[in-house]
Amino acid sequence: MRALLVTYYFPPAGGGGVQRVLGWCRHLPEFAVEVTVAAPAEPHWVDADPTLVIPPTTQVIRTADPSPGAVIPRDALAQVTGLRRLLRRIALQPRRFALPDIHARWRRPAVRAILAAARELPAGERWDIVVSSSPPETTHLIARDVARALDIPWVADLRDSWLDLPHLRLDRLAPRVKHARSVRLARRLLTHASAATTVSQPLALDLRRRHPDLPVHVIENGVEPSDVARAAPRADGYREPDRFVVLYSGNFFGRQSATSMLHATERLLRDRPDLADTLVLRFIGGLKPADRARIEASPLLAAVVDHVDFLRHDDVLAHQRAADLLFLYVAPGTGSQGVYTGKVFEYVAARRPVLALVPADNVCVELLARAGSTTQLGGARVDPDDVDAIAAALVAAHDVWREQPGAERGDVDVPAAVLTRIDRATGARQLADLLADTLRG
Repeated sequence: MRALLVTYYFPPAGGGGVQRVLGWCRHLPEFAVEVTVAAPAEPHWVDADPTLVIPPTTQVIRTADPSPGAVIPRDALAQVTGLRRLLRRIALQPRRFALPDIHARWRRPAVRAILAAARELPAGERWDIVVSSSPPETTHLIARDVARALDIPWVADLRDSWLDLPHLRLDRLAPRVKHARSVRLARRLLTHASAATTVSQPLALDLRRRHPDLPVHVIENGVEPSDVARAAPRADGYREPDRFVVLYSGNFFGRQSATSMLHATERLLRDRPDLADTLVLRFIGGLKPADRARIEASPLLAAVVDHVDFLRHDDVLAHQRAADLLFLYVAPGTGSQGVYTGKVFEYVAARRPVLALVPADNVCVELLARAGSTTQLGGARVDPDDVDAIAAALVAAHDVWREQPGAERGDVDVPAAVLTRIDRATGARQLADLLADTLRG
């Protein structure tokens, strides 16, 4: 079987959105699926990671991309004041209304490049099926166009919810208008899909509710065991035996915020100033301007917070393995139940305890508990905005660390069944089975 995979984020792009698709490219050939990827040539993504290796079995079609460069509006606005801020805000407004997203202008050149490549293929090497992975949702429009032109089936993979994202601010007119248009577009577009995949059961339930005639399958995110194994020896270089390192990896966006952790840490240091000698709160990824300002304004936080905007993936894995406590945050509210970020699987594979600041009904809770990440070595699950509970959990985890310092500390005992479940090869096998079933009709 030959599959065309349309994705916006692909090496040398870095970040969490790359890993799912890259894992499929690595493992689908093990299940008799040859993969061709279509992705932009221009570096319009926010971060790049040149260390990510594209498998030699993967063919790549690089397309032109005239869509706007990657800009995080809150960061762009935080850099200017006065009239310049107003003018920049005005310049950013068209992004709010682009449908389905700011990458819509990528659609036509991508379709042209893919169809031109298809015409060059010998008859026995033509693609049998096309798969698109979002965000951005423009990938689905491209895949639908290509599937219709080549008369082949299309499977849509939605890594996040298209229409029920937790960070949507539907209390404002502009987001409400765009959301209504997106609902109509999704309803029309997904009627052309043969099947859809997503990362969690709550997201699958939402898709089935919105598109009752669409077969929807869950293929969870995962982690590459070989990447974790290569990072483990390097973790020794990042380990700090005399300091209790609490780590968060990933970007904060929408309603996601480090505020409650910062508040709890600040309160803890006021009550227990002795902890300032050992506590390190480390962030790898983008912090919100308000959280950065809070850290800078607080001598207590400034003394213990360590922050870097981006690291390549192998360094992130090594830092996760070296940490004494990993923390996860999922904002409560609409859509939070199905949020299932890729870092959860990396946290489990790192075998470090996890302080999960997530709602009790979030899909991560079950996996973290089964893995032992929130039940062993000081790990815990607390409500994301319960500052007192977060502070208490930090103290409890610190006490466990103090009893097992340095080389004496143990690892979370993750069951073998959980490690198999989160292996990227497991998800690739599920996708290969789905593609085969789709072709059989």
